[in-house]
Amino acid sequence: MTTLNQPNQPVDSLRIGLVEATIWKNEAEKGPSHSVTITRRYHDGEEYKTSHSFGPADLATVSKLSDWAFDQIVKYQFVDKAVANTLQRSNG
Repeated sequence: MTTLNQPNQPVDSLRIGLVEATIWKNEAEKGPSHSVTITRRYHDGEEYKTSHSFGPADLATVSKLSDWAFDQIVKYQFVDKAVANTLQRSNG
């Protein structure tokens, strides 16, 4: 679990080619929530850089990664609720 003193780490990373969707879990008073960042890696000379913009050729990949990320988040939310319910039963 991430606390206020620890840096937030991704819970998952999905990749197709040079496009990557990173899933983050954020703890809040109302419970956990998830967000996604999608990036594209590219060469600039001899080094790799990261971009948040996509050309037409990348859009199908972005769409597929978005679908996969959504499916993963639904699974995480199900697990989070199951754990919360189990903890409630054991404390009450």
